[in-house]
Amino acid sequence: MGRLTAVAIAVVTIAAAAVAVIALTGSSTPAAPRTAVPTAAAPGAADEPSVRVAETKLGRILVNGEGRTLYLYMKDRGAKSACSRRCSQVWPPATVSDAPTAGPGVAAAKLTTTRGADHRRQLVYNGHPLYTLTADVRPGQINGEGFLGTWYVVSAAGNRIGKLTKSSSEY
Repeated sequence: MGRLTAVAIAVVTIAAAAVAVIALTGSSTPAAPRTAVPTAAAPGAADEPSVRVAETKLGRILVNGEGRTLYLYMKDRGAKSACSRRCSQVWPPATVSDAPTAGPGVAAAKLTTTRGADHRRQLVYNGHPLYTLTADVRPGQINGEGFLGTWYVVSAAGNRIGKLTKSSSEY
């Protein structure tokens, strides 16, 4: 009985650690989303715009070339990102390798880039640096909307949507 109890305790401990990682990262696959991957269109998809508009339950929002939701961070100051290190592991900057391209519904004049600390080109729309969220693993997901009152989905006009608000305990 002692050996079976020890195995049961070990299994429960490992499961609790996995749940804690998922709760902290907002992802059921913590290893893969940890990398900050550029969000430009995939190679060979040269005709894909860097940013386009998608229709969601929040209305018309900005998404990257892969259809992943784009967010703004209220702590950013102008086009300068305030999200780095651990923050950027969960909220990777939306980046491009060349000049950004605007899809239908996106005002090309509002779409620019800024150089991040890593020297990559981060997308900026209407003066806001743009980010994706590792917990949004499929196009159309909006898991970061209202997170901690500082992360918001970006409207087609380039402003925060702000219709949903979640506390950190809901993630």
